Amino acid sequence: MQLRPAAKKKGDEMKTFTIKDILNAEPCYDPCRYLSEDWSGTALDLLSVEDCPPEDRIWAALHLGALSESGLTRFSCRCVRETPLCDGRVSWDLLTPSAILQIGDCVKSSESYAAGEIGREEMDRIQAYAMAIAWAATAAASTTKMPEARSTSSLVSAMGNSAAAFASAQAENEIEAKKDAIAAKAAARVAHLRILREEIGEGAEKERG
Repeated sequence: MQLRPAAKKKGDEMKTFTIKDILNAEPCYDPCRYLSEDWSGTALDLLSVEDCPPEDRIWAALHLGALSESGLTRFSCRCVRETPLCDGRVSWDLLTPSAILQIGDCVKSSESYAAGEIGREEMDRIQAYAMAIAWAATAAASTTKMPEARSTSSLVSAMGNSAAAFASAQAENEIEAKKDAIAAKAAARVAHLRILREEIGEGAEKERG
């Protein structure tokens, strides 16, 4: 299922969703596992359901259309730039000079498109932004090949896997590798939740403004 940008008019309050809305997005399990049948709330409320796995909260918010097209682009770019690594760096720091030329410029172009600085035609001519960011996610994990990210939600998954793979490669033994990979993926998810909250909040402020 493709992500759908939020359709809201200027001045609207943040949209409220229900269990039915989540079910219409075709999740892989019944959301009532973590939410009551009469639950309703905003995307920010959904992201605050601590019992639900972070990656599932992110998936649901994105597939409910919590972000506009430009918001999706900003979120994707920030995940590429800001996913934390186990050594204190972020994923962007792992890009080599050649990768910066091939990938970094595409990500920067995506950010320019999100800011309205370049048009769609120019963006298409540079390259499909989702594909470019997927390559960046792959480059961030120098020890493994990540599957191609075909949507923002799969990009987020790829970035978490990249962080886990990097942490695993730095470990001294197999036991430490597994433990470090789990910790790295958890830290990435926390960062992605923070970024998504910020982007949703910023979008809501713009709508009210």
